[in-house]
Amino acid sequence: MFNAIFYTFSKKPNSTLRPSSGGTTYSIRLVDNCSIINPIIRLRGSSASDMLGRFNYCYISEFNRYYFVVDSGYDADRGIWEMSLRCDVLATARDEIKASTQFVERSFSRWDFLIDDTVYPSKAQAQFSNTVYSQFFDATPVTGQYIIGMVSKGSSYSRFGGVQYYLLTYTQMNALIDYMMNIINYADSTITGIATELLGLISDPMSYIVSCKFFPKTLIDMTQLTPQVINFGAFESTVYGAPLPGSFIDPSPVIHRGFTMPLTDHPQKATRGSWLNGNGHTERTLRFEPFGVIPLDSSKLIGYGYIYLDVAIDIITGQGVLSIYACEDSSSIPSNLDTMPLLGTYPSQVLIDIPLTQNRHEAFGSFAIDNIVKPLLNTADQVGQKVSGFDFYGAISSLGSGMHQGMFTIGDGLKNFYNPPAARGTPGSLLCRMNVVICNKFMILVDEDQAEFGRPLCSYTTLTNLSGFCKCLNANISTTLTALENEQIENFLNSGFFIDT
Repeated sequence: MFNAIFYTFSKKPNSTLRPSSGGTTYSIRLVDNCSIINPIIRLRGSSASDMLGRFNYCYISEFNRYYFVVDSGYDADRGIWEMSLRCDVLATARDEIKASTQFVERSFSRWDFLIDDTVYPSKAQAQFSNTVYSQFFDATPVTGQYIIGMVSKGSSYSRFGGVQYYLLTYTQMNALIDYMMNIINYADSTITGIATELLGLISDPMSYIVSCKFFPKTLIDMTQLTPQVINFGAFESTVYGAPLPGSFIDPSPVIHRGFTMPLTDHPQKATRGSWLNGNGHTERTLRFEPFGVIPLDSSKLIGYGYIYLDVAIDIITGQGVLSIYACEDSSSIPSNLDTMPLLGTYPSQVLIDIPLTQNRHEAFGSFAIDNIVKPLLNTADQVGQKVSGFDFYGAISSLGSGMHQGMFTIGDGLKNFYNPPAARGTPGSLLCRMNVVICNKFMILVDEDQAEFGRPLCSYTTLTNLSGFCKCLNANISTTLTALENEQIENFLNSGFFIDT
């Protein structure tokens, strides 16, 4: 016969909790041939109505084990209570369990906010929001800048091959076009008729402009440049522009402009984890014309609060490349962007091609055909008609016929020489003046039960540092209990248990 302490005690069956006080000690006897893990005990009570039936937990010091009371009954003839017990292995081996180091999958008291929590599904209905950056390409055709490439004679400024590039304002650009279109007005006023048309055709000053591009943003501070008379061919105009010096051409005619945009966090990120900012729960799409609609890889943006958008522009060709970087804040953009995480690069035509033509080609073509070819053809017809039928003048008739045919040949030649004017370059689009927008789509998780299921930890941890729910992976523990009890402990650890005092 020995003693046991009995309790009325409420605890989870998968908890290490032990009763701290308040027990009642009784003398007990073991039923013959019982197990130490699942013993059956007897103790004497005064009647079935006494308080022994209310006990649901006990501690037997001789076995150094805590037990759940699985069942109890009273034998009235003998005045004896009989109770079936089951060892509470978690409470019994509590200290050894807490002292062990295990790989913990989930925990109530510690977690890693970067690990996906796959326990909870998302709701079908998403939340949407937009992050808007006001126009990056914010200039209008009147406030923007123009870059023209002009075949011109040598100057003190560097040329790209035989082409000098000028930066012009809207007013200067209009003045240059007006000058080019009216250049024959500067010729001798006594030159009229075909000579004037030929002058317009031969000079064709617009052909010296090999490129004309509009940039819908302040590209270069024009106060840094010195205005010069614009040269074309071997001539000088009366219009001023700012020639781009060699520093803009060599070593590279590329100008960078950039800006940052904040990233909107998933609405549940603060309470459920940063992992929600990743793919599957957060989708981000960047709309940035003229580069288009660009999906952003959210998995590469976890831990970053901003993106930096660098626009590299080749001022010669008008080509641009958008490079998107992840950055932690907007105030620490390094001069060497190669040190930042690159999300992707996206090429596009940035500078807008301005179509150029000279209508004097058309004027000369119609004038030449109407006023040169047709009269000569009529003359040839008349000569041919007058000499036809006279053998004596057969030679003259042949001459008239030859003149007639010759005039058609001249006319065909002039028609082949004349081509209706065609625009040079591809007209651009001012759609780039649209706001830059990050479109966000968030999938919302259902409510969580952190107390019962914990959160992902996935780390080797000494269990004494944890509390509440804990779930291990491939737990391995060896206590002073039996092999069967150690196996039961490992099953509890792997299926989830509660670390309580």
